[in-house]
Amino acid sequence: MDQIQELILSFPSQYIYLRIAGLIMITSLGIFPSSIDINLAVAGGLAGLGKADILILLPSVITALLTGELLMYSIGKKWGDKIYQFKFVKKVFPQKRVIKLETFLNNNPARFIFSVRISPILRPYLYVVIGAFNLSKKKFIQTHVPITVAYGSAIVIGTFYFSRLLELYLANYKIYGMITIILIWALIIRSIAKSYSIEPIY
Repeated sequence: MDQIQELILSFPSQYIYLRIAGLIMITSLGIFPSSIDINLAVAGGLAGLGKADILILLPSVITALLTGELLMYSIGKKWGDKIYQFKFVKKVFPQKRVIKLETFLNNNPARFIFSVRISPILRPYLYVVIGAFNLSKKKFIQTHVPITVAYGSAIVIGTFYFSRLLELYLANYKIYGMITIILIWALIIRSIAKSYSIEPIY
């Protein structure tokens, strides 16, 4: 996370919003080997430390995230059949699994997309899978946008306030602040671990 912050801050301050949004987009496209959630957390942390304005940062990163994932969906929508012809794709998604996933997606689009939203590593490529299935663009947008806006905003705003709290505690309470922060992080990690312990649908 520190390396990502250094990368962003290495550019002139007037370009910081463009750089953060660009990093979020290329990560959502599966190009940059990093976690989208970590990048969103870094963005919120930078705003909390006064390096960026949260009112400008939040809409820019959410727009970048939505744009990147819509592009991945569009790739699947347009070239899904051709992509499926690759042997390694057929190995990962045999016909029985494809039918099962497509049925589940069309019957429970919100649940399917939320499961993709919290999936680590494979998330960008799973949007290609969604595009390849028989889910209309309108229905995808209606389901995907509110889930992504709520999820992404929660991470950015959460880390924004957390980083401000961190700075305040370290400045005024030192060891007591560090203990409190460690306990908070332990609870966060525990909740994330519990959410990822749900059996993935894919």
